[in-house]
Amino acid sequence: MTPGEASDLLGLPVGSSVEEIDRAYRRLARVHHPDVLAGEPNADLAGAAERFARIVAARELLSGLARSGPAGASVNSAGYAVPLPPLNPIPVYLWTTMLVVAALVSFLGGALALQWFDLVLRVLPLGAAAVLYAVSGQRVLFVVVMVLLAISAAVTLAYASFGALLAFGFLVVPAVGLAVRGLAVERYREAVRA
Repeated sequence: MTPGEASDLLGLPVGSSVEEIDRAYRRLARVHHPDVLAGEPNADLAGAAERFARIVAARELLSGLARSGPAGASVNSAGYAVPLPPLNPIPVYLWTTMLVVAALVSFLGGALALQWFDLVLRVLPLGAAAVLYAVSGQRVLFVVVMVLLAISAAVTLAYASFGALLAFGFLVVPAVGLAVRGLAVERYREAVRA
């Protein structure tokens, strides 16, 4: 059951509050509960139980969505809201700090030492894409990180020196660490949707 179907079943607009959902549920339960129909002749109790089960499922779905809110929640294939656990910021802070140090090392002794355009066109975009991917888990950012790492490797090999190789090594470690963190976020979100 999708949230739209659940809203139609309860006669509510999508995004209703928990109180509105409960009122609509109680109103429908007074009419469709199998115990209400038990005393009536020719009552289809099996059909009434099935209708009531759908009403209960609609209430649970919409209540879950209303409680978790649209931000920070994911809806799985059954239509139920599954809140994502809060992102532990400590690994992201540590990798980002390492990335800043690596950008400084790359600027001072990297492939194009003390070149601002190298910092602005290569190192900072790589860092920004890695941090954004670690936080959001968006697949396109993973591709951007990998492309920028490949470009950085090509520039380093073109200007091969000990300082350039050392700076590239410092740059790769936090970028890959942030990319692995982003993969974990992405896979968790896919698992929740499945």
